[in-house]
Amino acid sequence: MISPWMQNGNIISFLQRETLSIQERVIMLQDVAAGLTYRQWTMPTIYSLLTCVRAVHSQGIIHGDLTGANILIDDTRRARLIDFGLSSIKAMFEGTSYWSSTVGGAIRWRAPELLPPWPLGESTSVEFVPDFTVACDIFSFGNVMLHAISDRRPYFNLRYETSVLMSICHGTRPKRPLVPLLTDSHWDFINWCWGDTPSARPCAAEVLSAISDVS
Repeated sequence: MISPWMQNGNIISFLQRETLSIQERVIMLQDVAAGLTYRQWTMPTIYSLLTCVRAVHSQGIIHGDLTGANILIDDTRRARLIDFGLSSIKAMFEGTSYWSSTVGGAIRWRAPELLPPWPLGESTSVEFVPDFTVACDIFSFGNVMLHAISDRRPYFNLRYETSVLMSICHGTRPKRPLVPLLTDSHWDFINWCWGDTPSARPCAAEVLSAISDVS
């Protein structure tokens, strides 16, 4: 898929260059949440699509690789969600070997149910099939929010991806960065997105509705 060029780059590099208020950061996160509720291949301004809440996730379309690298900032400082080329249409591949071998996602942002049981490499007669649902995107959104507000990537205290993998498999969530912008309200919201089970997490519409009230 070809995406429009945006000289502001992705949300993480943009926030490293610019000094933004918490209100401006939350608006960008609202754009991302709106992008999870509705998506068009032509990449319209995401925030203008708020009336189309639940359309994408309700149709079984899952982004599958939601990280700061896949959120671009346009000339008006609005966030646009890209890289749906890695997204999955659940009904088509669920339960197949294709499904279990092509689930994308950077490990630091990935929902725990997408990883095989610990210990890794344990022999089993049944191939591991990830429990890939729309709730996986919500878990990743929590990590995006953590990164966008704190300027610290998930598991910032762990240098190596293998250490991150072990932490996720043991059920350890990312550590809270001690930065002024990340308030208790933000942290509680992020942990809501990190619910231990998919059913414990909010849907994209709930995230979109609630995030503007987080201060």
